[in-house]
Amino acid sequence: MLLARRGYDVVGLDPAAASLAVAQAKPDAHLVSWVAGDARAVTIRDRDVVTMTANVAQAIADPDDWAMALRAVHRALRPGGTLVFETRDPAARAWEAWTREATQRTVLLPEAGEVTCWTQVTDAVPPLVRFRSTWRFAADGAVLTSSSTLRFRTRTEVESDLGAAGYVVADVLDAPDRPGQELVFVARRGVAPGACFDVG
Repeated sequence: MLLARRGYDVVGLDPAAASLAVAQAKPDAHLVSWVAGDARAVTIRDRDVVTMTANVAQAIADPDDWAMALRAVHRALRPGGTLVFETRDPAARAWEAWTREATQRTVLLPEAGEVTCWTQVTDAVPPLVRFRSTWRFAADGAVLTSSSTLRFRTRTEVESDLGAAGYVVADVLDAPDRPGQELVFVARRGVAPGACFDVG
């Protein structure tokens, strides 16, 4: 929303209806154009910046889907546009800390009351890591779970994938809030400033 508040033309894309609903409930959400769908839903063109947030690049675990997403973003960018995204560095082996003991916490939500949540790895054969997230609601004892698979790509693999999709890697940075844990890729289809498009 920060970019939209500053006057940039921002489009938010997400395949999960629940995630879109959360985003659309935030202050100033009306300043953003929201699209339900994955990279196949990208029809916009001539964008200056595309961002993939919240490690979404890893959630695109299938290599063919990943290649398709990179091509779709490439079409959305103007010549000179920039793609920015972060991905966990597999060398840090972050999944080894995804245990119930290490991740369990209890939060108080205004509309749901007390909720205890945790994450547990169910299978780890890098580059693929499967895990389950659990939420237990104190008010009625309800338990919700969600299973996910992430692909941990090496820097070399990501750079190769970007090159194959027509990008030039301009920089690879360390995430300032998670040093040594994530790689932040800045890839260009050229060079130019302006609007934003968010895949996340």
